[in-house]
Amino acid sequence: MKTIGEIKEEFSAAREADWNAICQMYETDLRSGVQKLVQQYRKKLDALEKEKLRMEQMMQFEHKYEHLGYLCGIDEVGRGPLAGPVVACAVILPKDHPILYLNDSKKLTAHKREELYDVIMREAVAVGLGMASPARIDEINILQATYEAMRQAVSKLAVMPQLLLNDAVTIPGIEIPQVPIIKGDAKSASIAAASIVAKVTRDRLMVEYDKTMPEYGFASNKGYGSAAHIDALKKYGFGCIFILPDGRIYTEYGNGDNPDSLKQRNVSGEMLGAMYAVRFALNSGFRAIEIRYDYEGIEKWVTGAWKSKNELTQKYAQTMRGWGQKIQIRFTKVPAHSKVKYNELADETAKLGVANGNGIPKVKSLSDFEAVDAAERMQDAAE
Repeated sequence: MKTIGEIKEEFSAAREADWNAICQMYETDLRSGVQKLVQQYRKKLDALEKEKLRMEQMMQFEHKYEHLGYLCGIDEVGRGPLAGPVVACAVILPKDHPILYLNDSKKLTAHKREELYDVIMREAVAVGLGMASPARIDEINILQATYEAMRQAVSKLAVMPQLLLNDAVTIPGIEIPQVPIIKGDAKSASIAAASIVAKVTRDRLMVEYDKTMPEYGFASNKGYGSAAHIDALKKYGFGCIFILPDGRIYTEYGNGDNPDSLKQRNVSGEMLGAMYAVRFALNSGFRAIEIRYDYEGIEKWVTGAWKSKNELTQKYAQTMRGWGQKIQIRFTKVPAHSKVKYNELADETAKLGVANGNGIPKVKSLSDFEAVDAAERMQDAAE
């Protein structure tokens, strides 16, 4: 007769498909330890059957449209955090895939997401990823950046799908037929798979950010506004990650209570603001731009009137000079905290800046600026 320990090992080594047969084999063994094992695996079998039924329900949209050909689930992650990119994923699953436990990534533990990520990448017909940086989000707004990331994800699929199953949205600029599904990551296996891959991909990226800026706890908060993240902003100020043309990464901090950050207080923010404005103007096809500043270095570092040994400042000056070959940059000195409308709005948005991945601060939508201009144009027309 086998010992209870040997029977336990037999259960542990068995495949899920063999659990029922092993339970039947030992159900007449009256030893309490054996009966406990049998009951334990009976419960696992019940849970497994329930999961199979749940997954069958998660395949309702896939079954409905499977006659069309390849179906692609699409989802994104990163629209709500204070820092980091928005990541989109497109996944095509086999019609009769064996994957269980697919669900909205937010309902799964980090361990389960990692486990399912490997299964999805192994079993999927095709997987595509797209990403929009914080700078891109600020340029075109979060919704348009999400659409862009989704289009990228679809374009990177090795197989062209005949239908897209989207989590809630209809993606503009795509000719493939689409079916938006409200809370789709909890209703469609394909969308759930995309949700999981997008989440794991972004989380891994935020862990890398954490190595560069450990003060903000990105490895744990993933850029979301946790209490610890907010406390770090108060202590260290708003951080900026600079990825320079040669690939090196610099970090700067400002507006915090930490004395170590005070030497770069505000200065890094003003440099980034100037860079953000010029890059936006270039991308918009403008021929000239005026930078209104209150700290003289913003202009004098670029013109060469001031010299700096700080490598980051030198890179700022070099970058602005390079852009000056493509667009006319006019600098105008204004009094600090003057009542100029753009200065007031800039001060407000600067307070909301957060860490991001490519050297451009995350601020309010440009529609804030555009709204002011539109209101003034209407006022001028009325007068």
